[in-house]
Amino acid sequence: MEYFSCLWKKISRIVIVVIALFCVGSIMPEEVKAYEGVDLRYKEEGKHNLYDSKSYTHNGYLRVYFDDTQGYEPGVYLYLSFYDWTVKSNYSFSVYMDNALLLQGMCSDYLEDSKGWAYKYIFIPLQYFKELNRQHVITIYTMSPSGQIGDSMVNNITLYKPLIKNNTTVSAKQISGKKSVKLEWGEMTGAKKYSVYRSDNLNGRYEKIGETTSTNISDNEVKSGNKYYYYVEAKYVDCDVLATNKTSVEVKKPELSIPKIKVKKKRKTLNIYWGIIPDSSKGIEIYMKEGKNKKYKKVNTTTNLKKNKNKKGAVGITASKKYLKKGKKYSFRARTYTYFNNEKIYGRWSKTVSIKG
Repeated sequence: MEYFSCLWKKISRIVIVVIALFCVGSIMPEEVKAYEGVDLRYKEEGKHNLYDSKSYTHNGYLRVYFDDTQGYEPGVYLYLSFYDWTVKSNYSFSVYMDNALLLQGMCSDYLEDSKGWAYKYIFIPLQYFKELNRQHVITIYTMSPSGQIGDSMVNNITLYKPLIKNNTTVSAKQISGKKSVKLEWGEMTGAKKYSVYRSDNLNGRYEKIGETTSTNISDNEVKSGNKYYYYVEAKYVDCDVLATNKTSVEVKKPELSIPKIKVKKKRKTLNIYWGIIPDSSKGIEIYMKEGKNKKYKKVNTTTNLKKNKNKKGAVGITASKKYLKKGKKYSFRARTYTYFNNEKIYGRWSKTVSIKG
């Protein structure tokens, strides 16, 4: 196994000054030899939180060995040293892994050496990391004799197999009858989560509109009449990022069909038919006009529309003829409507159909 010389150059000694907050960025893993026949890699992140200006951990970093070629038992080694003030003040410490207590002790047992380095460690066997591609959290707390927390240092470590990454294609489609866009894409093997980006210009600035662990997301922050461009980034456990193609969609108001109405007189009734209306219409309004000079008046609204021949719904209405005046001309027309983000949207008027009373 190659020694981790390149990796350790990237791991700087954590030095925390009074009232300071220092974050260790992601350390990209080196390829290592197989452990129990499985090629493994790892990544580590650290974060130091200062609670008490008089006490803090000087060092608390990890080393990982997957075999014994370097003279170490395979496992994770958590190196510890504590600042002199912490030691003199009789502070204690606790180490937790995934909220389970691993070790408690006195900081004086882990005093930094003359060069400021940690020379004692806590050994965590690899058996504790049976689940791959999962982030394990190792946390160190210091505590004063009175029980007050001095500070904490969090180490996140993930063991994983080398990833074979596949790209995919993203598609965007307006949700029927709504001012909303649904994006869908194929699963990208090994991805921990997906970030979705949007722009109103193909080559413009893209803004992240959401993150998800699923392979679809809806964008409800769009305006009708605008064209939008999208792409998706997959984020992997090894900190790698893979982006999909760009796709676009134009958000339009729903287009409603023009109803075709028929009016039939019977001995005592008047029947108005509009038939099957298969689009996204929520209802239909019927208007009637008496004679030539009067205005159209709405005489009926129906929401129980028949959408196809296999579903129930109204295809017309029946009204009494007793209100019609003999010899008078009556004109009828209709239009459908729907709702688009709480706005009532109308379709075009049907052709006018006239009868005599």
